[in-house]
This record gives sequence, structure tokens and C-alpha cells, in this order.
Amino acid sequence: MDLSRWRLRKSFLSGRLEDQSFYLAFVCQLVFILVSVIDWTRGIPTKSLFAVSGADVFQRHEFYRLFTAVFAHGSWDHVLGNSIFFVPFAALLSNYFGLAVFPFFTFLVGGLINFFVILLYPPEVSVLGVSGVVYFMVAFWLVLYVGIERGLSLRQKIIRSLGLALVEFMPEKFDANISYLSHAIGFALGIFLGLLFFFYYKKDFQSAEVWELIEPDEPKFDDPEDLLLDRLDEKSVLN
Repeated sequence: MDLSRWRLRKSFLSGRLEDQSFYLAFVCQLVFILVSVIDWTRGIPTKSLFAVSGADVFQRHEFYRLFTAVFAHGSWDHVLGNSIFFVPFAALLSNYFGLAVFPFFTFLVGGLINFFVILLYPPEVSVLGVSGVVYFMVAFWLVLYVGIERGLSLRQKIIRSLGLALVEFMPEKFDANISYLSHAIGFALGIFLGLLFFFYYKKDFQSAEVWELIEPDEPKFDDPEDLLLDRLDEKSVLN
């Protein structure tokens, strides 16, 4: 089908964002806070109940820590900072792709991220927090958004995705206490698993589309973003 003669009226992502999706995201965020406060106030600051290290898993065989470490955080700044992106993307994933994707699959991936991280860190280094999972969620969503929203040009989708990614992924400052390795692994898994998920369910996504034919005498207005980019291209050629 020649998509230039058709307009996408409805896609798989056109449905309403339900309030229940935000309720679920906020409940998860409250669990993060509760688990973190328990860890901070239990009176043994030298050893977290929930963090994970290579020694915990490979020597003491405390495999549950791969998952409990996702819920615990090191400070209020840590737990509240992650909530800025965790809450909206948790709502988006659960609303459009179901509870199987969020929270179940997402937190399972969180354990996988921690496993890869402790493989690469010295055995005594502990990690905790949901930031690696947040990077996974953002990358997973962006891959699906680019693949599903066929009503927009590829250039439009890439520009919008890059804008959001830069806000999320560019750190304000370097902090030695932040696991940037967790961020990188989460981001990479989000892209890889997002692509697998998209191609596996591609027919389902496209079956939800509703297209309408653009009438020959109906004016087709250019998108302002495309006009701006074309103008910039012209200036760069002239210069």
C-alpha cells in the first residue's frame, strides 16, 4: 500500500491512557520508598538487606538479591530522581502492552540487568536501585513507538525519540556512586528486547490500524517539523 495516499487515523497506541495505569506505577513507586526506608533505618548501615554484589550471588548464593536490589535505593535523591521517568513509562507500558510487560517482564529484566552488572564488577561492589530498569523501559518504549506509529515519517519519529532520550540519558554531572554500567545494559536490553517484541507482535500492531484515503482535491498540509528541516537543509547547501 502506498502510504503517501493514506492517512493513519488510529494506531495501536491511539487508545486512552487509563488512570489505573498511573495507580499501578504509583504503587510500585511507594514500594520503592518503603523498601528503601526499611533499609535505611534498620540500624546496620554497613550492609544492605536488599543490594546485590557478585559475592552475594556467586559465593553466598543469595540469588533473590538480583531482584530485591531493584526496589531498594541509596537515598531520597536516588529514589525520587528515578520516579521522574519511572512513573510515566510504567504507566505507558502497562496501559498499552499489559501487565505481562509491566510489571512482570520489566522487573524480570531488572534482575537480568543486575546479573550482567555484577558479572562485570568486582565481587565486593554492591548495586541497588531501579535506574537500569528505567533505561530499559525508555528504550523499550521508544523502539515500539518508532515501529508502531506508521502515520509519522521516520525522521519525525527519530527526532522526537532522540529529544526524549537526550533528556533521560544525558547526566547533569558525573557521580562515582552511580552505576552507569547498569544504565548502558538496561538501554541495550531495551533496544534488543523491544525489537524482538515488535517483530513478534507486528501483525497484531498493524491489525489495530485504521487508515483513510486522502481525497485528490483535499489539500495535504506539510508537517511543520518537516518544513523546518527542509529549510535548514536548504540553508546548509547554500552555505
